[in-house]
Amino acid sequence: MLRYYDRASAADAGSFDLLVSREEASTIIGTAPHEWHGSRDKWKAAFPPIGLRVEAGDLQAWEEGSIGWLSDTPSFILPDGTAIGTRVTAVMRQEDGEWKLVQAHVSLGVPDELALELATK
Repeated sequence: MLRYYDRASAADAGSFDLLVSREEASTIIGTAPHEWHGSRDKWKAAFPPIGLRVEAGDLQAWEEGSIGWLSDTPSFILPDGTAIGTRVTAVMRQEDGEWKLVQAHVSLGVPDELALELATK
């Protein structure tokens, strides 16, 4: 995951195949309603987030056999220096001896009251 953050921060689209599973159903879900990339090709088209830097938070990861999962609280740093705290969960698997992302979900922690207000507008 740290490699993914590093390569996304460097806008290194050429590294996508080294970071994300070759499984066609690989999916990433972002924080915005349109950020649901439900296939590898859609994820690849959305990578990298241009001008965005990602800094790891409290990354925790586990593995069992060739499957791994993680959670983190990374900050997305905008070009103007604004930091946006997020929450990430992801699933990885080993392919050709390397850990590659199969699924990732990024969210923003908001109070329930605000989420309800936004959902009912």
